[in-house]
Amino acid sequence: MYEKTKLPSTKTPNKPSQSQPSHNKIETHRPKNFHSSKQLRRAEDEEERSEAASEFLAGLISFFCNAPSGDADDRKHCAGINCLAVLKASEAGSDYLFTGSRDGTLKRWAVAEDAATCSATFESHVDWVNDAVLAGDNTLVSCSSDTTLKTWDCLSDGTCTRTLRQHSDYVTCLAAADKNSNIVASGGLGGEVFIWDLEAALTPVSKSGDSMEDDSSNGTNGSGNAQLTTSLRTISSSNSISMHTTPAHGYVPISAKGHKESVYALAMNDSGSLLVSGGTEKVVRVWDPRSGSKTMKLRGHTDNIRALLLDSTGRFCLSGSSDSMIRLWDLGQQRCVHSYAVHTDSVWALASTPTFSHVYSGGRDLSLYLTDLATRESLLLCTGEHPILQLALDDDSIWVATTDSSVNRWPAEGRNPQKIIQRGGAFLAGNLSFSRARVSLEGSTLVPVYKEPVFTIPGTPGIVQHEILNNRRHVLTKDTASSVKLWEITRGVIIEDFGKVSFEEKKEELFETVSIPAWFTVDTRLGSLSVHMDTPQCFSAEMYSADLNIVGKPEDDKVNLARETLKGLLAHWLGKRKQRSGTQASTNGDVSSGKEITPRSITQSRLEVDSNTENDSMVYPPFEFSTTSPPSIVTEGSQGGPWRKKITDLDGTEDEKDFPWWVLDCVLNNRLPPRENTKCSFYLHPCEGSTVQILTQGKLSAPRILRIHKVVNYVVEKMVLDKPLDSANPDATFAPGLAGGPLSAIGDGSFRSGMKPWKLKPSIEILCNNQANSIVVNGASVVGEREGSRPWVDHGNGSLRHKVKDKQNIEDGVLESLEPLWDDGYGTVTVKDYFDASEEMIKPDGGLVKLVEDTIRLEHASSPNKPIYLVGDSFGGCLSLAVAARNPTIDLVLILVNPATSMERSQLLPLFPILEALPDELHIGVPYLLSFVMGDPMKMAMVNINNRLPPSLKFMQLSQNLTALLPYLSSLADIIPKETLLWKLKLLRSASGYANSRLHAVKAEVLVLASDKDNMVPSQDEAERLRSSLQNCTVRHFLDNGHTLLLEDGVNLLTVIKRTFKFRRTRKHDSFSDFLPPSMTEFNYTFDQEVGLLRFAAGSVLFSTLEDGTVVRGLAGVPNEGPVLIVGYHNLMGLELVSLVEEFLREKKIMFRGLAHPELLLGKSSSHFDILKLFGALPVTPRNLFKALSSKSHVLLYPGGAREALHYKGEEYKLFWPDQPEFVRMAARFGATIVPFAAVGEDDLLELVLDYNDIKNIPVVGDYFINANNDAVNLREDTSGEVANQNLFIPGVLPKLPGRYYYLFGKPIETKGREEILKDKDSANKLYLEIQSEIEKSLAYLIKKREEDPYRNIIDRTVYRALHSPLNEVPTFEP
Repeated sequence: MYEKTKLPSTKTPNKPSQSQPSHNKIETHRPKNFHSSKQLRRAEDEEERSEAASEFLAGLISFFCNAPSGDADDRKHCAGINCLAVLKASEAGSDYLFTGSRDGTLKRWAVAEDAATCSATFESHVDWVNDAVLAGDNTLVSCSSDTTLKTWDCLSDGTCTRTLRQHSDYVTCLAAADKNSNIVASGGLGGEVFIWDLEAALTPVSKSGDSMEDDSSNGTNGSGNAQLTTSLRTISSSNSISMHTTPAHGYVPISAKGHKESVYALAMNDSGSLLVSGGTEKVVRVWDPRSGSKTMKLRGHTDNIRALLLDSTGRFCLSGSSDSMIRLWDLGQQRCVHSYAVHTDSVWALASTPTFSHVYSGGRDLSLYLTDLATRESLLLCTGEHPILQLALDDDSIWVATTDSSVNRWPAEGRNPQKIIQRGGAFLAGNLSFSRARVSLEGSTLVPVYKEPVFTIPGTPGIVQHEILNNRRHVLTKDTASSVKLWEITRGVIIEDFGKVSFEEKKEELFETVSIPAWFTVDTRLGSLSVHMDTPQCFSAEMYSADLNIVGKPEDDKVNLARETLKGLLAHWLGKRKQRSGTQASTNGDVSSGKEITPRSITQSRLEVDSNTENDSMVYPPFEFSTTSPPSIVTEGSQGGPWRKKITDLDGTEDEKDFPWWVLDCVLNNRLPPRENTKCSFYLHPCEGSTVQILTQGKLSAPRILRIHKVVNYVVEKMVLDKPLDSANPDATFAPGLAGGPLSAIGDGSFRSGMKPWKLKPSIEILCNNQANSIVVNGASVVGEREGSRPWVDHGNGSLRHKVKDKQNIEDGVLESLEPLWDDGYGTVTVKDYFDASEEMIKPDGGLVKLVEDTIRLEHASSPNKPIYLVGDSFGGCLSLAVAARNPTIDLVLILVNPATSMERSQLLPLFPILEALPDELHIGVPYLLSFVMGDPMKMAMVNINNRLPPSLKFMQLSQNLTALLPYLSSLADIIPKETLLWKLKLLRSASGYANSRLHAVKAEVLVLASDKDNMVPSQDEAERLRSSLQNCTVRHFLDNGHTLLLEDGVNLLTVIKRTFKFRRTRKHDSFSDFLPPSMTEFNYTFDQEVGLLRFAAGSVLFSTLEDGTVVRGLAGVPNEGPVLIVGYHNLMGLELVSLVEEFLREKKIMFRGLAHPELLLGKSSSHFDILKLFGALPVTPRNLFKALSSKSHVLLYPGGAREALHYKGEEYKLFWPDQPEFVRMAARFGATIVPFAAVGEDDLLELVLDYNDIKNIPVVGDYFINANNDAVNLREDTSGEVANQNLFIPGVLPKLPGRYYYLFGKPIETKGREEILKDKDSANKLYLEIQSEIEKSLAYLIKKREEDPYRNIIDRTVYRALHSPLNEVPTFEP
């Protein structure tokens, strides 16, 4: 649900009412105790606490539509299976298999020899079930993305015995001790690891869906901010505004503190004395679960750890990682003893034999392998169509769970797995990082041992695509079997199955010319159709009873779709409630018990009674839900957390503690929230070319829903009357009238029925989009209707007209087709343009938080798998944080520019009383002062001035811009009158307080841009505070900018987003596919201003070798068409990269993708290397090399890596290449051309005076680098000697009088057609050595030839440039 706080409308009053309470702002609606980063803030006085406690934000109610296919399908999963647990029969009974699914349910299967029967469904979680373990003989523990753990009586019919709340984010994994049934560990995305004593956690708190609940929480009653939005990803489940520093019922689990990032895997030994964990930090942490203390940390993996196993004694540990490796660790020796390169992609699941001699592994590569841990022999058991998520060994078979809704049972010989290996077909698992794809590179196609599983527990196809049709009652879906179905939401049933047809064509076919407001949202992430209703939006849609074919009601009666849907959903509950009370609810809404459900003293001023609907429990046919396949509802009341139940399982005892107050008030008391838009306005014009005169000069208004025949009647009436009705009153009004009957005029311009009918009714058509239609228009959706391909629009209360929405469909392919040096439009909009629109921007029309929130929810509903970017500048930063806190399940990326969250520490705070006392006649000077406080006018005026212009022209443009800017400063006093300015300054403080109170609830990815010269708020310090307070926050500082950062020259927001790896198309950033090539603006700024001095000093010369062996100046010898692999020597600190990147872009317009050390791009100090991200650098991994070559890119690879770039004294131009020729074989696989190159010049620019051997002996500094290297990723863990020495440090250098940089690209080496030859290890190694030798020869050649260059010295080059045209190249030696 939404958190129980509410932001009021932020409508700006130009002159606030004197009677308006000064505290009626955002801060009056804070929780009475709320979180900040360092402390619990308290309300300022008792009155404010009381008011804050009385305010709350109502929650959603959601329901899942189940296909009425019978009881059999109801016992199947409809989404991927995340977890498995096997319970062996103690005696003669059958074994049980427990499955947990992404559909939010667990199921128990009675397993026979060749079949399995579902004997129970466990339904209470409201999001994905991520893991489940058995604790003892009859307790099942599950965890979910709803942030809870739940315990179940596993032998019951689905009874949840308790709910444990402690995690702040998704709970991803569990671990249990086989011989200690009370101990269970849990880990999640919040970085928390908790060890639970199940007996001690037992707390008898009644709950609608669970018999017991433990609200142990991180500082809150519940878990903080309860959210249940359209994706049903509930972050936490608090129902109270109150915040507590201790759990409500005394029990606190043991916390294993140490993880800074997400935890994906846990394992525990049999006795519960040892716990291991792993996640995105790429290390295995070992804990003592009895105290939560960390005993050791094991490094070796280069990507996320996704699976862990411990042997029964706790000595050996197996880990599986997204780096595709399996590692065996000896915890006694605290080291990795074996690495197994079996898979070609991420390893997600492990299962071992009881003796820990063999391991079964599966993952993203769709394959299940068996590996002998001692002999390293591996065997491909089977392959499937879906990634493997979990494994469970069951005697001589193994259960395999995948992203499909089915579960397969495969033969495994678990008691004696060696029998399978002895059949043959095994291969030896490698242990090198580049050998992960060894098997596929060698071309020996592995044949799986088993073709078919023993049997399959089938699931039902999950829904993967949906579209809400514009009649707002029907939803079109497509499932994983490509079957297209049409659902009726108001009954929760499928009304037509179209089979395997085109989804898009069917959507167009079903389009209706009708406009109904969006009253619900839909998502399908749980595999089923989830419908969400929220107040007051859900009550905005009405239809006439005639259009719903409701018999027995007047056809002009309006039916509120949400109200009737709620009645249908809760019909069973109402019946049970009446049975329990023994009497019927009275007509005035009183419950028979005498208690009226009006939670928190809801007053009539906040609600309206739906006078058009009788207050009864009658459910009309269009709103009757099935009782054979009943939907499940998910909602939350005033106590406990969100809960889930089938509607037929409701027993009538649920009340305001379980349901949102507005649901009960609607169903029991017949009251709906007030409606803002009760009328729609439009103009009525004759068709183009018609000789009919304009019937009315004024605009017309109509009720919320308007049937076209009413408009027809109006037109006819106007045409037959003697004089126009609008002569007296141009603004006419439609009255409901009688259905289909004639309308007549009265003096005030309204209409009534009963006047004399016409003898010959004229033929009238209302044309929409040049088509005659019978249309129903809903006034609430006339303006800005988003969904549906042909929306109604209102041009500022303009003509009633149908218009095809102007929409530019931007496919991902457009972004991918951007060529390097594209025009990003930077500098085309100036501060003057901002001021032109400022008057409208400075006076928002109320409800900013709601406006932004509604917008992002609509965007999320239309593209649920794409991120939404919110850019918040100053006050907008507070607004963005507020919206993110209220919508944690929507994938948001917040860009906070000098956010006003530090307003309470503003340098201007002491001036506020002075501004209030300032006479009105002096206010005209205040905006001038504020403009200089907020930003640097010079930087603002420089925005669209080209830095390459001569100084005289730059000065002329600057003068023109400043002259144009000054008149706007004088108008600021009119734009921001005194009352509005004071109100806005107070609003900033209010917004700051609210945003700070919800920081703990923000799950979004956040980028903070802080100006170090901000004179309005302390942005520099605030950025660091937000970094430590928010869960996923990146900070970038701008040293010379003021408060209005985005208005100042040199700040390109798109560039900043790209340089921080924040641009992404999906939920997870992919450094390869999410790369956008640099624009011309970025190219010029980087090479003119950022590295311009180095470019000038280097004076680079590039040579390349043609196919005939001729060496020429330039890059003509480098192929234009990829894939091309450029391999070379890495100069000190990568000095050669500047000219290399520039010349490839300038001469060939090619943006090669360089493979860089992960620490430079993803490490703690990666902000110093943002320029690498902007120009396409990728973390050096086999997967990224594979992606780059397969996409026919130009790729830059330094086999010597950091060892060459950070070499020691006396090691200039020495190659440090490992004995790993895998890049040669990878290049051959894609037929890539290999181009060796050499670069010389580092010793002409810098002198190395301190290398790592020197630095590590310096006190403090040496310790810093030693510790930093211990935490850094080691890319050469499988090598030894100097090649493996990859210590990262900042070398001590002194500049020299610059010489010159020289590059030589060798003759291209073709691998196309040599793939089979280079699969041979010896052939690949031979070519590898040839490339190495070619580079060494080129280095020697350049070192010798540079002595012949007459312009090697910078002084000589500068003199040449002064005497010749800038277009002339500075000469060099003849190659």
